[in-house]
Amino acid sequence: GSNKQGGDTTPGGYEPPPFDETVVLCGASNSGKTALLHYLCNAKEKETTWNPPMTVTSLVANVGYVCPWEDTNDNGNNGSMTIRIIDYPGHPSLSSQLTGLLLPSATSRLVFTLDATQPVTVGAALLYQYILTHSQVRQSWVSEGKTLAVLVVCTKNDVKGAKNYKRMKIQLRNELDKLRKVDHALNESSVSGYGNS
Repeated sequence: GSNKQGGDTTPGGYEPPPFDETVVLCGASNSGKTALLHYLCNAKEKETTWNPPMTVTSLVANVGYVCPWEDTNDNGNNGSMTIRIIDYPGHPSLSSQLTGLLLPSATSRLVFTLDATQPVTVGAALLYQYILTHSQVRQSWVSEGKTLAVLVVCTKNDVKGAKNYKRMKIQLRNELDKLRKVDHALNESSVSGYGNS
Protein backbone atom coordinates (compact mmCIF):
# COMPACT_ATOMS: atom_id res chain seq x y z
CA GLY A 1 0.00 0.00 0.00
CA SER A 2 1.02 3.60 -0.26
CA ASN A 3 3.01 5.33 2.46
CA LYS A 4 4.57 2.02 3.42
CA GLN A 5 7.76 3.87 4.17
CA GLY A 6 8.21 7.51 4.95
CA GLY A 7 11.09 9.88 5.22
CA ASP A 8 12.13 12.45 7.77
CA THR A 9 12.36 16.15 7.12
CA THR A 10 15.71 17.08 5.58
CA PRO A 11 18.02 19.70 7.12
CA GLY A 12 16.73 22.23 4.56
CA GLY A 13 13.17 21.75 5.83
CA TYR A 14 12.00 19.88 2.72
CA GLU A 15 9.68 17.01 3.56
CA PRO A 16 10.17 14.07 1.17
CA PRO A 17 7.04 12.59 -0.40
CA PRO A 18 5.64 9.30 0.85
CA PHE A 19 7.07 6.38 -1.13
CA ASP A 20 6.24 2.74 -1.68
CA GLU A 21 9.63 1.22 -2.43
CA THR A 22 13.31 2.05 -2.14
CA VAL A 23 15.92 1.28 -4.78
CA VAL A 24 19.57 1.71 -3.85
CA LEU A 25 22.11 2.67 -6.51
CA CYS A 26 25.61 1.63 -5.48
CA GLY A 27 28.93 0.78 -7.02
CA ALA A 28 32.54 1.85 -6.98
CA SER A 29 33.45 5.52 -6.98
CA ASN A 30 32.95 7.22 -10.38
CA SER A 31 30.89 4.32 -11.76
CA GLY A 32 27.99 6.50 -12.92
CA LYS A 33 25.55 6.26 -10.00
CA THR A 34 24.70 9.97 -9.76
CA ALA A 35 24.30 10.37 -13.52
CA LEU A 36 21.95 7.35 -13.49
CA LEU A 37 19.97 8.87 -10.60
CA HIS A 38 19.55 12.14 -12.51
CA TYR A 39 18.53 10.25 -15.64
CA LEU A 40 15.91 8.18 -13.82
CA CYS A 41 14.46 11.18 -12.00
CA ASN A 42 14.41 13.40 -15.09
CA ALA A 43 13.60 10.86 -17.81
CA LYS A 44 10.26 12.51 -18.65
CA GLU A 45 11.98 15.78 -19.46
CA LYS A 46 14.64 14.32 -21.72
CA GLU A 47 14.50 14.86 -25.44
CA THR A 48 16.20 12.60 -27.95
CA THR A 49 19.57 13.34 -26.32
CA TRP A 50 20.37 13.72 -22.66
CA ASN A 51 23.45 15.33 -21.19
CA PRO A 52 24.27 13.99 -17.73
CA PRO A 53 25.15 16.56 -15.08
CA MET A 54 28.75 17.01 -14.03
CA THR A 55 29.16 15.08 -10.78
CA VAL A 56 31.84 14.83 -8.13
CA THR A 57 32.84 12.21 -5.60
CA SER A 58 30.62 12.64 -2.58
CA LEU A 59 30.47 11.39 0.98
CA VAL A 60 26.72 11.98 1.23
CA ALA A 61 23.92 10.00 -0.41
CA ASN A 62 21.77 11.70 -3.04
CA VAL A 63 18.06 10.90 -2.96
CA GLY A 64 15.48 11.23 -5.71
CA TYR A 65 11.84 10.26 -6.11
CA VAL A 66 10.20 8.95 -9.24
CA CYS A 67 6.67 7.95 -10.20
CA PRO A 68 7.38 5.56 -13.09
CA TRP A 69 3.79 5.27 -14.29
CA GLU A 70 2.83 8.90 -13.87
CA ASP A 71 1.04 10.41 -16.87
CA THR A 72 0.61 7.08 -18.66
CA ASN A 73 -2.56 5.52 -19.90
CA ASP A 74 -2.12 2.56 -17.56
CA ASN A 75 -5.47 1.98 -15.88
CA GLY A 76 -3.92 -0.21 -13.18
CA ASN A 77 -3.40 1.06 -9.65
CA ASN A 78 0.29 1.73 -10.29
CA GLY A 79 -0.42 5.38 -11.10
CA SER A 80 0.30 6.61 -7.59
CA MET A 81 3.34 4.46 -6.80
CA THR A 82 6.39 6.49 -5.81
CA ILE A 83 9.87 4.99 -5.68
CA ARG A 84 12.66 6.51 -3.61
CA ILE A 85 16.06 6.14 -5.26
CA ILE A 86 19.13 6.42 -3.05
CA ASP A 87 22.46 7.07 -4.79
CA TYR A 88 24.88 5.71 -2.18
CA PRO A 89 28.42 7.15 -2.42
CA GLY A 90 31.11 4.86 -3.78
CA HIS A 91 33.87 6.28 -1.60
CA PRO A 92 35.75 3.30 -0.08
CA SER A 93 35.54 4.69 3.46
CA LEU A 94 31.73 4.42 3.34
CA SER A 95 31.44 0.86 2.00
CA SER A 96 31.00 -0.71 5.43
CA GLN A 97 27.99 1.54 6.14
CA LEU A 98 26.23 0.34 2.98
CA THR A 99 25.10 -2.89 4.63
CA GLY A 100 22.61 -1.14 6.93
CA LEU A 101 20.89 0.28 3.87
CA LEU A 102 20.62 -3.14 2.22
CA LEU A 103 18.41 -4.75 4.85
CA PRO A 104 14.87 -5.76 3.79
CA SER A 105 13.38 -3.12 6.10
CA ALA A 106 15.27 -0.37 4.24
CA THR A 107 15.31 -1.32 0.57
CA SER A 108 13.40 -3.27 -2.06
CA ARG A 109 15.95 -3.57 -4.85
CA LEU A 110 19.58 -2.82 -5.64
CA VAL A 111 21.09 -1.40 -8.83
CA PHE A 112 24.83 -1.98 -8.92
CA THR A 113 26.80 0.14 -11.40
CA LEU A 114 29.99 -0.89 -13.17
CA ASP A 115 32.01 1.53 -15.32
CA ALA A 116 32.45 -0.20 -18.70
CA THR A 117 35.64 1.79 -19.33
CA GLN A 118 37.44 0.45 -16.24
CA PRO A 119 38.52 -2.97 -14.93
CA VAL A 120 35.80 -4.67 -12.88
CA THR A 121 38.11 -5.57 -9.97
CA VAL A 122 37.08 -2.82 -7.51
CA GLY A 123 33.38 -3.11 -8.31
CA ALA A 124 33.44 -6.90 -8.05
CA ALA A 125 35.15 -6.72 -4.64
CA LEU A 126 32.51 -4.28 -3.38
CA LEU A 127 29.68 -6.43 -4.73
CA TYR A 128 31.16 -9.60 -3.24
CA GLN A 129 32.20 -8.32 0.18
CA TYR A 130 29.38 -5.97 1.13
CA ILE A 131 26.42 -7.38 -0.78
CA LEU A 132 26.67 -11.00 -1.91
CA THR A 133 28.50 -12.53 1.06
CA HIS A 134 27.90 -10.11 3.93
CA SER A 135 26.42 -12.24 6.72
CA GLN A 136 24.10 -9.56 8.16
CA VAL A 137 22.65 -8.74 4.73
CA ARG A 138 22.23 -12.42 3.75
CA GLN A 139 20.73 -13.48 7.09
CA SER A 140 18.25 -10.61 7.21
CA TRP A 141 16.88 -11.40 3.74
CA VAL A 142 16.71 -15.14 4.49
CA SER A 143 14.91 -14.55 7.81
CA GLU A 144 12.34 -12.38 5.98
CA GLY A 145 11.87 -15.14 3.40
CA LYS A 146 12.85 -12.72 0.63
CA THR A 147 15.61 -12.33 -1.93
CA LEU A 148 17.45 -9.09 -2.62
CA ALA A 149 17.01 -8.32 -6.31
CA VAL A 150 20.29 -7.03 -7.77
CA LEU A 151 20.51 -5.48 -11.23
CA VAL A 152 24.03 -4.88 -12.54
CA VAL A 153 24.17 -1.89 -14.90
CA CYS A 154 27.16 -1.19 -17.13
CA THR A 155 27.61 2.56 -17.46
CA LYS A 156 29.62 4.78 -19.78
CA ASN A 157 29.16 2.35 -22.67
CA ASP A 158 28.98 5.34 -25.02
CA VAL A 159 32.65 6.17 -24.32
CA LYS A 160 35.19 5.02 -26.90
CA GLY A 161 36.96 1.87 -25.74
CA ALA A 162 34.18 0.81 -23.35
CA LYS A 163 33.51 -2.92 -23.05
CA ASN A 164 30.12 -4.26 -24.12
CA TYR A 165 27.80 -5.87 -21.59
CA LYS A 166 28.74 -9.43 -22.63
CA ARG A 167 32.41 -8.80 -21.94
CA MET A 168 31.55 -7.03 -18.65
CA LYS A 169 29.42 -10.00 -17.60
CA ILE A 170 32.25 -12.46 -18.30
CA GLN A 171 34.82 -10.30 -16.48
CA LEU A 172 32.52 -9.79 -13.48
CA ARG A 173 31.75 -13.51 -13.26
CA ASN A 174 35.47 -14.37 -13.47
CA GLU A 175 36.37 -11.81 -10.80
CA LEU A 176 33.61 -13.03 -8.46
CA ASP A 177 34.82 -16.61 -8.97
CA LYS A 178 38.38 -15.55 -8.04
CA LEU A 179 37.10 -13.84 -4.88
CA ARG A 180 35.01 -16.88 -3.98
CA LYS A 181 38.04 -19.20 -4.41
CA VAL A 182 40.27 -16.96 -2.29
CA ASP A 183 37.56 -16.74 0.37
CA HIS A 184 37.13 -20.52 0.33
CA ALA A 185 40.89 -21.09 0.58
CA LEU A 186 41.17 -18.66 3.51
CA ASN A 187 38.30 -20.39 5.30
CA GLU A 188 39.86 -23.81 4.67
CA SER A 189 43.27 -22.69 5.95
CA SER A 190 41.80 -21.10 9.07
CA VAL A 191 39.85 -24.28 9.86
CA SER A 192 42.84 -26.57 9.25
CA GLY A 193 45.18 -24.15 11.07
CA TYR A 194 42.83 -24.05 14.05
CA GLY A 195 42.90 -27.84 14.40
CA ASN A 196 46.71 -27.93 14.50
CA SER A 197 47.14 -25.48 17.39
